Amino acid sequence: MPLDATDAPDYIPPNAFHVTIPDVDQAQLTAVVKYEFELEDTWWDSPVTSKPFFPMEVLIRGRYNRLYVPLIVASWRNMQAPKWVLFIIDTTSPHTYLSKATFLKLGYEADDAPRIDTEMMIHGYPITVAPSHSGFAEINILGQDYLTFTKAELELYYECSYGQLRACRPNANVSFL
Repeated sequence: MPLDATDAPDYIPPNAFHVTIPDVDQAQLTAVVKYEFELEDTWWDSPVTSKPFFPMEVLIRGRYNRLYVPLIVASWRNMQAPKWVLFIIDTTSPHTYLSKATFLKLGYEADDAPRIDTEMMIHGYPITVAPSHSGFAEINILGQDYLTFTKAELELYYECSYGQLRACRPNANVSFL
């Protein structure tokens, strides 16, 4: 019996998992934030004034019906300065990934941004994240690790291009706000 997930025979290291998302880059994410969620360009630099809550609005957008969700992320280095981060939900990704730009917004220096897994608080839950790389370097991906750990429920209404994300695991830690 494995001691942790990394001991499992089918474990895929985060740097070995590849996603190709050629239709989304930082400019596309900014457009989703500005026009779809109707938020200012500086929304993720603004102080977070609310505690994590559910359900969260999910938008279904683009040619490939990408699922976008904003969540509050806090670095263990700076728990008092959480930021809103826009994720693409990828139910095929075993891991959650953050872009270099997101690490910088969370207070990491350019040379100090993680090159390996690091733990963060994502919308009240501790999750190990990996740096985005290769074909999805500019994108934050919410993977199966978060969805499984939080016992997430995802309701999607493709006709309306809308959905909701709920976390059913009790006891989210919101003390950092």
